[in-house]
Amino acid sequence: MTITDSAAQLADTQASLEAVIKGEVLRMYQEVADHPEGEFHFYHGRRAAEMFGYRKDWLDRAPEGALRMPSLLRGMLVPRVR
Repeated sequence: MTITDSAAQLADTQASLEAVIKGEVLRMYQEVADHPEGEFHFYHGRRAAEMFGYRKDWLDRAPEGALRMPSLLRGMLVPRVR
């Protein structure tokens, strides 16, 4: 196997892993959206928004249900220590 072949194989493997990870992240966002009251390994909802410094007065004015949307905090998932 040549270096070029090895590099191509590695690139294919990496692309495949990235697709799996992206799919799992999207699945988890959907799970939070469908079951915002559920137990997850990261903070979400209003609690997460407050942890990330969103102003309380802004959160108080947010539309009903908006703070349950994971898209509000996309990219800001924090593991929870149990």
